[in-house]
Amino acid sequence: MLLAGYTTQEQLASLMNYMLQVGDTAAPETFIRVLALRAPQHEEVLMTVAQKLELKGIEKGRLEGIQLGEARGGQEGKLAVARTMVTNGLDRNLVMKMTGPTADDLTKIQH
Repeated sequence: MLLAGYTTQEQLASLMNYMLQVGDTAAPETFIRVLALRAPQHEEVLMTVAQKLELKGIEKGRLEGIQLGEARGGQEGKLAVARTMVTNGLDRNLVMKMTGPTADDLTKIQH
């Protein structure tokens, strides 16, 4: 029906949204780009959907990167505080309790 031209742009967009939400493919952008090549009359709508998917993937990756960076930075900050506490003579058990590192972590940061 798509190739025969029996669908409107709105129907096509709805179909793509449905297929992407319900379907299971590792590369939805590739699927849509191939479909756009096979149905050039719908290329504009299909490419718009593919571009939105790519932007969504980029945004998801960016957010995951920020979360990972924050987690790593928080851990590094805790270790820096623990190092300072141990260096200034605070009890190792108290430092572990207050900042969270293990005894092995404290041993590593002291060297």
